[in-house]
Amino acid sequence: MMADGGVLYSKDKTTLYECPQTAKSDNFVVPAETKLIRSMAFFECQDIKAIILPKTLEKVGTGALSNNSMATFNFTTNDYLIYEDNALYYRSQNGNGLYLMAIPCKGTKTEFLLQPKTSYIADYAFSYNNSMQKVSLPDSVIGVGPRAFYACHGLKDIYSYRETAPTLGEEVFGDVEFNKVYLHVRKGSEKSYADNNWLFLWGDNIEGDYPDVVDAIKSVTTASANLAVVRLNATEVRLTADTNISSVELYNAAGGLVSENKQLGSNEVVLALPHRGVYVAKLRLANGSVKVVKI
Repeated sequence: MMADGGVLYSKDKTTLYECPQTAKSDNFVVPAETKLIRSMAFFECQDIKAIILPKTLEKVGTGALSNNSMATFNFTTNDYLIYEDNALYYRSQNGNGLYLMAIPCKGTKTEFLLQPKTSYIADYAFSYNNSMQKVSLPDSVIGVGPRAFYACHGLKDIYSYRETAPTLGEEVFGDVEFNKVYLHVRKGSEKSYADNNWLFLWGDNIEGDYPDVVDAIKSVTTASANLAVVRLNATEVRLTADTNISSVELYNAAGGLVSENKQLGSNEVVLALPHRGVYVAKLRLANGSVKVVKI
């Protein structure tokens, strides 16, 4: 191991073990070499206001980014982690969906609509966030880790779409006033939730499907303009239209914005892809039409 500025790393800095609680930073930069941040690494770092996570990052341990003063995470989605709608998810490498790992503790977002493929909410994921008032869990969520919502004093409404209650770890809702939070479930699911210690006031029953997650590439009308897509190499692609391209937005497979190019003024653009994988490009053309293409 080695220490740099008081922060404990492996010798090659691929693993960040612990940041001292006395560390101060308006925007802590995790080294580009780092692939793993260990559990509880930044826990109780009350003088770190934000963090920049490297594009090389592959795993974040439970509680690593919790109970501190971070208002934002700065991160671009990669093949291992997704940062979408102010929430950091781990993409299961064995096909078991998404694990919600953390949200910024001092973020100001009041409502969270989890990604539809979320299967698990990790330990301390929402803990100590007082801004969140409403959270919606898709029916894919089967478990919630210990202290995931600990001390979420602003919480008012939980919408859980799973008919059978997700299992709860230890003190999931510790230091939360149960008599001030309303639980909304599907009609007929109340007994399952009550039997599994979801001990809240009953809110209105859920009807209908899980809401559409805000997604910048949804509901786009594509144009009839011809568009050629050529892979130049593993991380570059060239797009050519039959009219000038005004702007291009590149999204990852989860709908997260990867890059944006504006005021192009040409009918051709070369996009850099951060990693191998599937992407979606949305092009705004000079004639006012829009073209969406899978890369």
